[in-house]
Amino acid sequence: MIDIHNHLLINIDDGPTSKNEAHDLLEQAAAQGITNIMVTPHHQVGNWYTPKEKVLEEIKILEAIINDNNIDINVHHGQEIRINEHILEELRDGINTTLNDSRYILVELPFGKLPPYYDAVIDELVTHGYTPIIAHPERCEPIVNDIDILYELINKVQWRR
Repeated sequence: MIDIHNHLLINIDDGPTSKNEAHDLLEQAAAQGITNIMVTPHHQVGNWYTPKEKVLEEIKILEAIINDNNIDINVHHGQEIRINEHILEELRDGINTTLNDSRYILVELPFGKLPPYYDAVIDELVTHGYTPIIAHPERCEPIVNDIDILYELINKVQWRR
């Protein structure tokens, strides 16, 4: 099983606060049959700014815990990127990252009002070959109130493939 959205970096956003906590979480994941985890800290949300370089640096700590304790799990880099008008530019600049450098990008929508540019950003990502994955759409009030918004986003991705 693959966990594609996990806050596992130590002292980053709402992840564990110690190596011991991270170790326990990794052991629990392995015991539940998870073999691969996409480590996806918040990026561009409030005070959480976690560029790709930081994710790659911090994931080494998790890899050391895994190796030192023979935990049968692999960790891969990613981000949960709050939608903004600079996602594509920051992907090109290496600030943002996709899930393990794939074409899949985890995008978070605001929980309240959708920004006026959200639709154009999704279009831009898809046009450039990326497949956006919307993180927890059930938390986005406009989608909860109008499921057609989510259907429209899904259809954008499907017909452009």
